[in-house]
Amino acid sequence: MSSLFQSEKLEILFDRATMQERLQELADEVCQDHATIEKPLVVIGVLKGAALIMSDLVRMLDRPVEMDFIRCASYHGGTESSGEIELLLDVSMDLRGRHVLVVEDIIDTGLTIKFVLEHLESKGAESVKLLSLLEKPTKNTSGVHGDYVGYEINDHFVVGYGLDLKEELRNLPFVGVCKDTSVVG
Repeated sequence: MSSLFQSEKLEILFDRATMQERLQELADEVCQDHATIEKPLVVIGVLKGAALIMSDLVRMLDRPVEMDFIRCASYHGGTESSGEIELLLDVSMDLRGRHVLVVEDIIDTGLTIKFVLEHLESKGAESVKLLSLLEKPTKNTSGVHGDYVGYEINDHFVVGYGLDLKEELRNLPFVGVCKDTSVVG
């Protein structure tokens, strides 16, 4: 591992094994809640952060799924949301009458995911549920909360397991608190 992975500037919050165990619990809940649905569940990942989480999650779902992605921007390279949401990539499938599970890495202010959920609901989905690995209740001003939440965390800047700092550190095999945001770039 590089020195950054072991750096005093990053504190491990959740290791990979802990996250895998929690994701399995969430996958079991999702399957139970969608047990009577005959069509495949549509799982939509919010890029880029949810890609790794979604990859692990869909393999844990014991039911047919179809996958798609959506991408929005609100951080624009910083460490705080700008509050302005821009749709960069829309889903490619017809959602009318479908049951949708949106996978998000973190609910911070909640503004981006609120935009995403409203956008997907406008496409005629029968139901839209939200799974987020992390949620910061003290920062969430949108009123949107996950239907399935891995962990509630304090207001720290976190990286790893899909979460980035200036597009770096997504590949860390854990979620860590970044004590110094100058560690990259």
